[in-house]
Amino acid sequence: MESEKTVRRRIERADEKLVGITEEEKDDYTDERTAYGAKFRKDLEAQIVTDELTGTSNLLGFTNRLEQFIGLARREKIPASLVYLDIDHFKKVNDTLGHAGGDVVLKEVCALLKRSVREVDVVARIGGEEIAILLEGTEVEQAMEKGEKLRKEIQALTFKDYPNLNVTASFGIAQLSGAETPGDIRAHADQALYDAKHSGRNAVKVYSGQ
Repeated sequence: MESEKTVRRRIERADEKLVGITEEEKDDYTDERTAYGAKFRKDLEAQIVTDELTGTSNLLGFTNRLEQFIGLARREKIPASLVYLDIDHFKKVNDTLGHAGGDVVLKEVCALLKRSVREVDVVARIGGEEIAILLEGTEVEQAMEKGEKLRKEIQALTFKDYPNLNVTASFGIAQLSGAETPGDIRAHADQALYDAKHSGRNAVKVYSGQ
């Protein structure tokens, strides 16, 4: 993607060509410049909320969408679930294969997740090997079924450059009722993820409210 400085210089050079052209040609140019500027802003906004490595949403994008999901649950009574997952023993992957190998694992796992959810759902890398999924219109029982399916798919995932590598993931799930704050629902999912890790990893747990 071009930098803002590059775009500005391109526009300045184009402006220099306006001398001696007709008003109609100026109007056409203005329309083109406006459309180009709008596309640049849209691309920039998308870049701000996108994780560069995996192409998923980043923490900012996830936070914005979580607030939207909570609002829908509160106003429209549309159910939703938050899924937290960690790739198990990811530090060992980095220590064994280096950060380049760890990056491959993250990209492949996130690609699998994006293929396995709907367009209305959100997959976000929110830090390191921590990934969040927002499932729209999904009760916690359905979310647990989805989490179990994803757990099995990650366990079966193969890596072209690392044929002997297998990874697993732990999942924590919390229901959005609309009454929680973003901090509340994230804490609930995090507690469920903690339970999954301490049950032996490669597991799916639901927040129990305790």
